[in-house]
Amino acid sequence: MAESALKLADGREVSLEEMRGFLKEAAQEYPGLRELRLDLELIGMVKLTYLCLTLWERLHGARAGGAKVVGKFPANPPDLYYGCGVIPADPFVHAMAYQVFTGDHSLTEEGRAELSPEACAWQAAANAAIRKGMVPLDAFYPFIGPWCTNTPYNCENLLEVLPDAHFLDQPFFPHREGKEENALDYMVKEIQAFAAQMERLTGKRTDMEEMRRAIRTGNALRQKMRRLKEYLKLEAVPFSALDFVFAGLLTDDWVADPMASWDVLDTICQEVGERAAQGERGKGIQEDSARIFFCGITTCDLGVYNLLEDLGGTLVGLECIWNIFREDVAEEGDPYVGLARRDLSIPFTQPMGDRSAVIVDLVREWGVEGVIFDCAYGCNYISKTARYVCDVIKEELGLPILILDTDLPNEHRKALEEKIEGFLEIVRSSRMRA
Repeated sequence: MAESALKLADGREVSLEEMRGFLKEAAQEYPGLRELRLDLELIGMVKLTYLCLTLWERLHGARAGGAKVVGKFPANPPDLYYGCGVIPADPFVHAMAYQVFTGDHSLTEEGRAELSPEACAWQAAANAAIRKGMVPLDAFYPFIGPWCTNTPYNCENLLEVLPDAHFLDQPFFPHREGKEENALDYMVKEIQAFAAQMERLTGKRTDMEEMRRAIRTGNALRQKMRRLKEYLKLEAVPFSALDFVFAGLLTDDWVADPMASWDVLDTICQEVGERAAQGERGKGIQEDSARIFFCGITTCDLGVYNLLEDLGGTLVGLECIWNIFREDVAEEGDPYVGLARRDLSIPFTQPMGDRSAVIVDLVREWGVEGVIFDCAYGCNYISKTARYVCDVIKEELGLPILILDTDLPNEHRKALEEKIEGFLEIVRSSRMRA
């Protein structure tokens, strides 16, 4: 039986009754939350939703207690931040979640006024949330490489309100023959520079044993997510699409509380495992659903994952979130080298042929019947790579593919519904012919 109370790093213990009461009140404050189908029959999802909705309050409390909070980019290893004695916070994910929950898209509008009318919604919302102090940061230090051209400019733009805004540079195509050692050396030096910057910020030396403890915690959380991923292979998928997305994003920054994050994922794994043993489907998943894999970036319109299930599909994998938990960090040897190797392993840093090969293997592994490639408006990298990746999948596996362009939550919902519904009909027809 899953443990019902949630233990927080600050020593508090929140009962299941308290969390349910909080979420009931939150549904009045956050109208968008009422429109999403989260499986709150799962105690783990109650805990996770509670953590998400209390994040900014807990970050403000941590800063008031003397902790330093540093902004990061999705897929950057939170282990390094915690190991350097700071709390990582991902303003991209949490600013977008705020917009989804409230139905208020003004953060994206304000951020685009600062950056560009064509800026990615994730970037724009993060910019505005940082400027307004909604995400309380002492510094903004994301790692970024060839797969996001917007983040360096976002850092530059934020310098006027956050003097400690920098970015850690990742080398292009680090695994090409003859380049591996140079790329690794470059990345290690960038991580060392980051650690030195954190020492200046906190006034404390980085403790390598603390870094190793953070790496072990990060590996344990990533392993839990990979365990959840295995359930997506089942004929009766026991975990709904949106719930899987939320759980995956938890491993992005540990929602400012490693202890609580472990509690949440452990609880979810227990509950989903019990469902799987009974052959039960996740909430909203229909019998004989079409098995769909999402490529590209995670859409800002989180309701699309509910829509997929309403129309007879089921999510069996996401490329973007897979990047967050696919690789562990080596626990032996130099922690900086281990962290650098892990970061350089992300498929988004690789040439298109290598990245596409990884996707093809995932699609085979998960028994996928159709692929949706989501191009987030304003993301230069994703939109420019969509056609290549989709062509490789089509050539290698012959699967139906749909390329979508999404932007703000609930925008153009009717058109999206028509496209996804038509695509699922093609998938089912392909299944019958096979």
